[in-house]
This record gives sequence, C-alpha cells and structure tokens, in this order.
Amino acid sequence: MYSSFLNLKSNSLVKRKKRLYEVAYYSAFSKKGIRTCKKEKELIEFILKNHSWTYVEKFKKHISVDHCRDIIKYHSVYQKKWKNISGIYKITYLPNKLFTYYGSSKNIGARLKYHYYLGKYQNNYLGLFLNTFGWSSFSFTLIEQSFEDELKTREDWYLHRFKPLLNYLTFSYRDPRKLQVVSPITKRKISTTLKGKMMSLETKKKMSASKSGSNNFYFGKKLHSSTLLAAQKARGKLIYVYNETDLSLVNNNPFISIRETAKNLLINPGTLVKKLDSGIPFRGYYYYSKPLVV
Repeated sequence: MYSSFLNLKSNSLVKRKKRLYEVAYYSAFSKKGIRTCKKEKELIEFILKNHSWTYVEKFKKHISVDHCRDIIKYHSVYQKKWKNISGIYKITYLPNKLFTYYGSSKNIGARLKYHYYLGKYQNNYLGLFLNTFGWSSFSFTLIEQSFEDELKTREDWYLHRFKPLLNYLTFSYRDPRKLQVVSPITKRKISTTLKGKMMSLETKKKMSASKSGSNNFYFGKKLHSSTLLAAQKARGKLIYVYNETDLSLVNNNPFISIRETAKNLLINPGTLVKKLDSGIPFRGYYYYSKPLVV
C-alpha cells in the first residue's frame, strides 16, 4: 500500500542513524494503552523509516492560542471562530503525540475546513494517517497568530525546531491550489509513471482525429465583434488624425490601430508609420500617436 512512496524519497537525504530510529520506534509502541493493528503498525513503521528529518524530536510542548480536541463534533464551530485568522497551526495524532503536522495559513478557519473534508485525499503522510485512523484520532491546535508576510518564516522555524513526522517537506511552500500548480510529491509520481513512455504512431493519429474538425471545442465558433474590438483597443496603438486646415480631430475619436487608420483613409500602413508624429501633413492630415494640446 505504501511502497509507492518509497520511490519518492530522494537518495540525497541524510542516512538515518539506527539509534535514533530505535528511540522513535520505542516511543511509538511502548506506551501503555496503545493498541495498533497490523495495518496501523505498518504505516507507523513506514513513517519512522522514511521521514524527512535526520533525527526525531520527542518533546514538542509549547504554548498555544486555541485548541480543538473533538474535531468531528466542533469543526464547524472552530471554522467560524478562526475565520480570517492568520497564523501557524498543528495537527496532532492523539494516540501517540510523536506524530504531528505543522502548517500555516492566512485563514486558519478555511484551512481547517480544507483538511477536514479533503485531508485524507492528500498525497502526503498526513493524508495516509487521516485515511487510516480518521479525525477521531486527531486534534487541531492554533499555535500562534502571525502577520501574513511572516507566515513562511514562522512555519520554517517550527518545522526545524520540532521536526514533525507527518510533514513530508522540511520547509514551507506556497499553497499549490493558489498557484495552480501540483505539489512536489505529485510531480514526482507523474514523472515516474511517464518516464520511458512513447506513444505509438497509431495512438498519435487517434488523438489528432479525436480533436479535429467538429470534435474540436472551437470548431465553427467565432469571437463576437465586440470582443474583437475590445482586443484591438487593448493591443492596438491609438492614432490621432487631425485636419490640416483647422486641426480638428477626424471623427472626434482616435483610430484604434495603424491598420484601422490605413484602411479608413486609404493610406499604406508603411507610409503612415513614417508620417506618424513627424509634424508633416500628408493628404490633408496630420498623424499623431498622442492627442495634440491646443
């Protein structure tokens, strides 16, 4: 079940010391009252063997701002309570508090909602734990409130100070949903599955045929004239044409582009470019790229 994650671990990570692994393993399974089934034990062993830190930080006590112990019952209450609050949060696996996850958000309430409904689908260690144990085994803690521009620095400090085992990355990064990019884990998985794959000529022809002619989404569709006009105004260069005799603006409005000016006044576009802003009249008109101040 978790073997696919082994391929994601970089060979450049520092080798784990046997003594430190044994300390973490003992802490995870030696406490009284903790009972783990085979599947749970397999997951915990996997995290301890493949976590991203060079050693395990056992003691993680620190002062917190607020805490939600029963997430299933009170998640909606705390979503409203923490709405638009910027800061650092921690998710703790209650049966063994050695396993924690640290994160930051400019809206803790919205982030709690995201983790609650979509957390178990995430491609990281926290997602595996949530999918295996469920939210009844976790608590959500607001550690500190921070300004938005300080979030990255503060999260990095907590990550390196407490070395949470459920954080795959050892540094903070911007929300991929906001940047519309995929996470590093997903990128590696996609890269691994596509390496060495070559599409046959027949497959390429089928793909081309499936998007050609009437099968193409844009087949037979044209942009509205108002849209084209707006695009011309946005990308075109305004041309101000004045009568040579009284310096009145032709049509009381500038032309939206050199092409439009040449088309209406029957002038070669190349000639128009030469006469532009020259102050020399041509065919009874002056041509400027900026309005004249009379």
